[in-house]
Amino acid sequence: MRFNIYKVIYAFLFIIFIALTLCFGRLIYLLLTFFCFGIIILLIHLKKNDKKCRDIFFISIVSLLILMPVFSFISGMVSYRPKHSYYFYKKTLLKEYDIFNDRSHSGLELLDIRIFMEKQRGQEIFLSYLASDDKLKKEEKIYSDKAIVVSDTDEPVRYENQMYYFALKKYLNDKESNYKIYYTELHDEHQTGVAINKKDNIIVFFDT
Repeated sequence: MRFNIYKVIYAFLFIIFIALTLCFGRLIYLLLTFFCFGIIILLIHLKKNDKKCRDIFFISIVSLLILMPVFSFISGMVSYRPKHSYYFYKKTLLKEYDIFNDRSHSGLELLDIRIFMEKQRGQEIFLSYLASDDKLKKEEKIYSDKAIVVSDTDEPVRYENQMYYFALKKYLNDKESNYKIYYTELHDEHQTGVAINKKDNIIVFFDT
């Protein structure tokens, strides 16, 4: 009986983590999926030896608690997210961030979403969109009015006696020189705003 309970618990966790992997595309959920799958296979091979199954179950729980911070850190270093994950982040994990609630995103085609060090110190959110000519001009006008500082990607800016460098150049590929940066907030390590590429009709919303 206990043997079946242990399998059911890990099967339930396996289903949850694989669903989270498909929704959010985050590496930590994929690693946890593999971990649960490995434990399920191990429990199956033990057949109905209740004592061994109990020992393996409790050892696996302790191992999982130890590995979670490691998995979280490794996952944080991988910024890639599938495009469909935007809608899940917007409704759940990162819904409190203004970057996911900006009405300016409507009418734009999502090109790329990057989230580095999610929910950790040094978090970076990068949303890249393709815009029509009219939409691009409209957004440029809105953010030129809202911006506290405007600069090029390679140009450091001084704001309130502190120098800032654009933190997300690594996500702009090889066309970084085509972008104009409109900062709406600058404070210590925190940067928010948009980067606009008029040549390729690309708008990037960022939050660090």
